[in-house]
Amino acid sequence: MASSLDNIEPVQSRSGRAASWHMAAFELWSLWQRRPKLRKRAIVFLAWRFLPPNIKLIALGVAAGAILLFAAMFAALVFGITQLA
Repeated sequence: MASSLDNIEPVQSRSGRAASWHMAAFELWSLWQRRPKLRKRAIVFLAWRFLPPNIKLIALGVAAGAILLFAAMFAALVFGITQLA
């Protein structure tokens, strides 16, 4: 199935650069029209694609910290249970 963007020429802004945000907005709109029920995972991946790299780095650091905290809590729980036995 051909994409709806195959027949469209690039939109030029006043400064002469291609207005990529117009194309992104159109693509999001057409995606929404083709599949109106997006799952949460698809929305997260779509948002992740447009985030700047420094925000991605912060988010990955927070996720890694949460995983380490969860592992430490699990280890403490196992240690406490083994001390009771």
